[in-house]
Amino acid sequence: MNRFFYIFIFFQHFLFSQTINNAVYVEYECKIAFMVSEALLIADNNHALYVKGSKDINNNDEIEQDDNGYFKVLPKTIKTNTIEIYSNNSSDTFIKSFNPRKDKTTVSLDNVPKINWTLISGETKEIRGILCHKAKTIFRGSEIVAYYTLEIPIPFGPFKFKGLPGLILEVISINSAHEYKWTIKTIKYPYSYSKSFNFDKQKYNDEIVSYKSLVVNFDKKLDEANKKMRAKSQLRGGSLISKKRERVSIEQVYEWEK
Repeated sequence: MNRFFYIFIFFQHFLFSQTINNAVYVEYECKIAFMVSEALLIADNNHALYVKGSKDINNNDEIEQDDNGYFKVLPKTIKTNTIEIYSNNSSDTFIKSFNPRKDKTTVSLDNVPKINWTLISGETKEIRGILCHKAKTIFRGSEIVAYYTLEIPIPFGPFKFKGLPGLILEVISINSAHEYKWTIKTIKYPYSYSKSFNFDKQKYNDEIVSYKSLVVNFDKKLDEANKKMRAKSQLRGGSLISKKRERVSIEQVYEWEK
């Protein structure tokens, strides 16, 4: 049994509540550039819990060349965070993230804007033998294509995606710096589950911060690191070309930045 499912077993014994009989259980394969990992979604008509377990990812190709001929050095080993995303039909989304490098858990509240989907009539495909319909949207700066099924009328999907008239089985980013893709591996429906889908504030003693503050602080640290690199380069008689910082996340532009 891998580490991801040890995490899932832990969740089954956490925040015990009434049994939910009409839920759905989905395991996704999650691809981000060269990284492949697993993710889990458990949802009903009103609430969803998305879990992406921590994983050590070994990279065999440390040097990569992009389309413009520039080389970049990639880390040999990447430790990903454990993330729980608690969603509902409103904008409030709680994100609980554990950083294995710092041995620290952070909980943030993200007011995710309503996703305005465009349903593409007549474009369908089968995923794991399930008929899916196509939809498109722009989500925080990324062009997104999703495939959802009317056979399971649960309006949630992986990560923060929701609001379609059926369960989302696949999500693909089109224009983000790295391609993001979620595709189902396993699905169980209907699924009975004894757990609260709501994040329980009473069981978390530390401060719950805004997701915006985490993004702003992270960007500030990147800017400071870039300034230090430019300063060191100038001391050595060299120069670095200053480029506009671009996020590699699927969330490229936030609503407070528009």
